Amino acid sequence: MILINQNIQAFLVVAELASVSGAARRLNLTQTGVTQRIKTLERDVGLTLFTRSRSGMRLTSEGQVFQRYCLDAKGLQDRLVAEMGKSGHDHEVNVTLVGPANLMGGRVAHQCRHVFDRWPKLNFRLSIDSYANRLNRLKQGSADLAILQEHEVSPELDSKVLKPLEYILVCTSAWRGRGLDEILEEERLYAYSAEDTMGLDYLKLFGKSAALKRPRLYANEDQVLQTQLALGVGFGILPRELAKPLLAANQLIILNGNRSLKVKMALAWYHRAEMPDYFREIVRSIS
Repeated sequence: MILINQNIQAFLVVAELASVSGAARRLNLTQTGVTQRIKTLERDVGLTLFTRSRSGMRLTSEGQVFQRYCLDAKGLQDRLVAEMGKSGHDHEVNVTLVGPANLMGGRVAHQCRHVFDRWPKLNFRLSIDSYANRLNRLKQGSADLAILQEHEVSPELDSKVLKPLEYILVCTSAWRGRGLDEILEEERLYAYSAEDTMGLDYLKLFGKSAALKRPRLYANEDQVLQTQLALGVGFGILPRELAKPLLAANQLIILNGNRSLKVKMALAWYHRAEMPDYFREIVRSIS
């Protein structure tokens, strides 16, 4: 629990029952275990809390004062737990999830739609960040959860493996009939930024990087990138789930025989000894 540790819990039960054996039965411990907890507590507070006699355990004067404060603390703990349990329902609570735009819009927003209904006072904020800054935001505390590439998850983080992002190579439907090698030689590859190597990684995976002849173009926002691809300004990779509507509308076509690059993703957060229900619901919902 939060305010009452196991030694104080044992103290309160022994004080109530005036019996180590009775406390052991209630706490599902051995008598030796209960006795050890009382001795440890007395050593920690520097007081003798009980006198031991044939009639049982009797509180000393110091023990009686300590009991009153412990009972007050237990009452405060019970109220605190009850109030915390209402967070998201009766009390405002803030949670920020940072992730790449292509995953947030194409997957997370749909999967977490019910969270907003179930927790009316949960201010669940979806923050778009398509670059490596996501991990830094988690470390700096400006985000509570982050969607990272699986290799970015460090040992101090808790995480959940997500369905991989499946990237496909696409271009405008106006280029239908053109060969991939021709497109690589004559057209320009789109990326989010100069640091974004995903498109190059895709071409390298399938032995096509050497055929790329022209400098890359950049568009650091998904909607702009999709529009540019549909207009035929360049070609590039998109997550399959994000490209699906544009493919269905015949604005884009798939290149390279529909082959894909799968990127392992994970939802990450700093460990919480007691995960609030609303937080657990968010983690459970995102896949």
